[in-house]
Amino acid sequence: MLITGMYVNALIDLGRNVVTSLPEEAIVKDGGREFIFVYEKENIGKDLTKEEISFAKWR
Repeated sequence: MLITGMYVNALIDLGRNVVTSLPEEAIVKDGGREFIFVYEKENIGKDLTKEEISFAKWR
């Protein structure tokens, strides 16, 4: 049992799930918003696209 002032760090095994991921260093923060830059194979020679992301539902 935990009492006031105590805490626990835990890893919860949810099985094997395949997910798309990227390192935190790839996230660009600007004006309180978070973005990633996306390179799409079909846009060879064009600029990267800037996509806003939100982790609100996962945090």
